[in-house]
Amino acid sequence: MSLMLRPSDIYYSQSSISNHFSSPYIPIGETLDDLCEGRLSVYDIDSITVAKHNGRWITLDNRRLWVFRHLEILGKCDKIPVVQTTRVPYFRLTSKCDGDDIEVRGDPGGTWYNTSSSSAVASTILTGLGIGALLLASVIKKD
Repeated sequence: MSLMLRPSDIYYSQSSISNHFSSPYIPIGETLDDLCEGRLSVYDIDSITVAKHNGRWITLDNRRLWVFRHLEILGKCDKIPVVQTTRVPYFRLTSKCDGDDIEVRGDPGGTWYNTSSSSAVASTILTGLGIGALLLASVIKKD
């Protein structure tokens, strides 16, 4: 089944990810750059697979979710297409923070990542508080 979900409504299944995609070798931050600069569309990237686990959407496609969450932080996407599956294998659930955040092993590369990660409000979405809190934080930050 195909759905549209906000990246911030999807949680990571792992505690860490590699800083690049495997085939072909592309740093995840460069993929974010390609999306931000219009060289790629959200629809050019394979949909992530999600499953409901304890009432939350969880994915095994953690690197793609990292890219999509940063794209959302930057205001470059609202929802992404996802494919629903029945479950995430228990042994793949290695997150130590309920999937709210993920560690990138190494430098993700790219330039847009630095823009989104340098913002104090980036952690708002990464902790699942949503766009409303992000907007409030950006208003407060301007004052």
